[in-house]
Amino acid sequence: MIALAEKTYSAKAQFDVGGYEAAKPSSNRRPSRTVTMHEDEVAKQNTRRKLIANTRDKRRNFSVVRWAINKHLDFVVPHKFQSRSGDKGWDKELEAFVKYASSKKRFDSAAKHSRNRAMRLYEAHRIMDGDVYGHKLRGGYLQGIEGDCIRDPDLAKKRKGEKWTNGVRKNRWDREEAYAVHRRSGKNFKLSRVVSSSRMIPFGYYDRFHQTRGISPIVSALDEIGDVYEGFNYALAREKVNQLFALAITRDSEDGFFDEDSENIDDEQEPYKVDFGKGPIVLDMDPGDNANFLNLQGTTDQSQKFWDAVIAIALKAIDIPFSFFREDFTNFFGSRAALMLYLKACKPKREDVAEFSNDWLGWRVFEAETQGELLLPSGFNVEHAVCNQWGWIPEGTPWWNPLQEVKANNEAVDNYQRNRSEVRAEGFGDDWFEMMERRIEEDDFLRENNLPVSIPKNAQTDMLAMMGSNDA
Repeated sequence: MIALAEKTYSAKAQFDVGGYEAAKPSSNRRPSRTVTMHEDEVAKQNTRRKLIANTRDKRRNFSVVRWAINKHLDFVVPHKFQSRSGDKGWDKELEAFVKYASSKKRFDSAAKHSRNRAMRLYEAHRIMDGDVYGHKLRGGYLQGIEGDCIRDPDLAKKRKGEKWTNGVRKNRWDREEAYAVHRRSGKNFKLSRVVSSSRMIPFGYYDRFHQTRGISPIVSALDEIGDVYEGFNYALAREKVNQLFALAITRDSEDGFFDEDSENIDDEQEPYKVDFGKGPIVLDMDPGDNANFLNLQGTTDQSQKFWDAVIAIALKAIDIPFSFFREDFTNFFGSRAALMLYLKACKPKREDVAEFSNDWLGWRVFEAETQGELLLPSGFNVEHAVCNQWGWIPEGTPWWNPLQEVKANNEAVDNYQRNRSEVRAEGFGDDWFEMMERRIEEDDFLRENNLPVSIPKNAQTDMLAMMGSNDA
């Protein structure tokens, strides 16, 4: 028997050498897909609309999804503008202009949202809908265009030879040329205008090179989120039943709980109608009937563990650690490690936010010059400024153990392993040079008013050593 089995296995193995098991059919799993498609063919216009509606509905009704998106926005969106051209006068003027242009009356076309709030909305739409667009309007205003409003125009409105993909027209090199912006009319859409790509800032999540429209990463977790949401509702209904004061009476004879002459007895018995929302309940059951469902146990530990596991899987779609959701899930070191990994995952998303902001500011600066709001220095070049003269610093993450981290950062700076600007940006989200300028102003103010000026201990030691003091 053993020899026969070995011979059979050997014969079978001759056909399996060099093959990929994942590409072979098996009765133990679902057949593998054999067709590859353009991502915009997989998510066509109507499919995209369904996905967007599903994601928005989950955020609208499920607090866990709303919390996860808000937490994502807290870490990814906040940035502070910094100009470092070397010309202090121009740097201050440009930073002041960015603050001015970021007010809601100067940034948003509807004058409702400041730049900070609008950027949260842009990123929220990007993470829910897959992409969103900023339309550059005359006067320096930016209009937000939600992703589902970019759609293919009707056949009657397409020009001969034009190729549209989910509302985007591209040239032969796959570069986007124009967008068909629609306005909502009830549940339908009507073409409003076709906007050139030079007047639009696209902002989306992309997984492939040959992909025109962005796809939300939350899409991969929508089924799990729906399962948890339904499970919560079912568990809540069961808990409500267990909390009610109910009395079930069964009997063997035809005599009811009430007297025969009672007015509560009808000539024709109707089916049981139970309303669990009206307080104490009495069920007078027919012979042989029961109400065992009243004895169902409440939510079990197994159910809670299952929900936690599904929520953890769903949060992975946007890289959020489960310890953010369940603060008691791990200890301090586990939470710290999870935070460090999450900050690493936030880096490319923050770069996208900074790139969107650079695109806006580069256009806004020239609009300001045209309108006489800002006088640009001689030879000013936006591309050079974006690469070398200005930047957007992400908001810093507060230290959990400041004393230990300050000591570690000081040693890293002293050993040339880190620089001060890097440490300051990570911890406080601002610039070390700016902080030092303010510190000098504060020290000068203290001296002018005959108040003591604090000096770091290591600086005091260096000063005493230079003076030859025995206290050094």
